[in-house]
Amino acid sequence: MLNRLGLAATILMVLTGGVFLLFQVFPGALSSQNEQIRLVQGLLVLSLTGGAIALGWSGSAGLAIKQALVWSGALIALLTVYSYRYEFAAMGYRVAGVTLPTVPLPAAPQPGASAPSSHGVVHLSAVQGGHFLADASVNGTHVRFLVDTGASIVALSAFDARRLGLDPQELDYNITVSTANGQTRAASVSLDELRIGSISRSQVPALVVSEGALEQSLLGMTFLNLIGSFEMGDGVLILRD
Repeated sequence: MLNRLGLAATILMVLTGGVFLLFQVFPGALSSQNEQIRLVQGLLVLSLTGGAIALGWSGSAGLAIKQALVWSGALIALLTVYSYRYEFAAMGYRVAGVTLPTVPLPAAPQPGASAPSSHGVVHLSAVQGGHFLADASVNGTHVRFLVDTGASIVALSAFDARRLGLDPQELDYNITVSTANGQTRAASVSLDELRIGSISRSQVPALVVSEGALEQSLLGMTFLNLIGSFEMGDGVLILRD
């Protein structure tokens, strides 16, 4: 019985030493009250689990020390990963931005920020050529836009208009617009909802451009002016609600 209690005490001392070592190597890892509470909770769980194993085990002192080291190593590893959680999250967002540049990503969490703080902030990564493409939802239908701050209005290709249930043949093309291919005619419409990531706007003014005049739908200023702000830099477009 004494050997088992001694083993439990050994595990607890090694865990305490591991926490002390963590403070020396990462002095700011447990700076906030929430992080300290999580540490206490983790220590209680590990101590109770390790103690239960120790009380139900009989064997050599060498094996006991090995088990104590395993438990302390597990605690240090978990706390180390937690202390660098923002760096790991930012790395994940960068990888996602490279592999899925058209997918609107929420802002990476920042140290000291609560979870909901990134709501209403969307990041888009530039594709080849420095352009920004955005996978959006228009009236519940997926539409891929080319973000164009030089376009005064959201412009839909005839192809995307059909996908949204609009019949280009029944629209009134009474507006003259300029495109990369020259001047063409366009029809005015209103989009019930245009959503990019967590940012959504209703009744967005838009144009449907005549057949063949526009290959890629454009996300113009009639949407960008409705959101809080947007900025470009370092190959990233940031939209804020």
